[in-house]
Order: sequence, then C-alpha cells, then structure tokens
Amino acid sequence: MGVYAVSFELKSDSDYSERYDSLMEQLKLKGKMWDETTSFALVETDESLDSFENRLYFKSKLSNTRDKLFVVDVTDRPCIARGAFVMPFTLKSIMPKVVQK
Repeated sequence: MGVYAVSFELKSDSDYSERYDSLMEQLKLKGKMWDETTSFALVETDESLDSFENRLYFKSKLSNTRDKLFVVDVTDRPCIARGAFVMPFTLKSIMPKVVQK
C-alpha cells in the first residue's frame, strides 16, 4: 500500500466544477482519502506512484494548459498536524505516524 500526497490548482473558469468533480472522482476511486485542507489530499491505494498519477491526470478532466497536479509518495513518513481537524481518525489511519498537537 502506498500513501500519496496530491496537491493541485485548477484555473477558475467556465468548466472549473466539471474538472474539479472529475478529479475528486478519481481521487476517491480506489482506497482511502483524507482531503480536509484546500487543494490537497492524502490517498492510500495499492497503485504505484506512476499508475496513480497517470489515472488522476488522464482519467479526470484536468487541463494540461490551465491546471497543475503534483503527486508525491509519503508512505510511512512522520508528520505533524495542528488545528481543529474534523477527520482526525481518517488522517491517523492513512498516516499512522502523525502527531497531532
């Protein structure tokens, strides 16, 4: 199982909602997802980094001229979370080494 951090920026224009919805659909398709912060998600999946990124990019409606997508493997990495999170158990299940302060 891999855990991938996904950061994205979609240009706000006439079909923003369609592109955003298609990306969210792909992010939620396989595995577990935590997306409590803006334009960011943690996804646990059995896909390789390359397969996961390719699926997000090519099966969603992202625009290669208007949008940005960044995916990094953060499997089993230490991390710190601060703030009033609504989904702390989901975050902890995906990132077991998270320390909540």
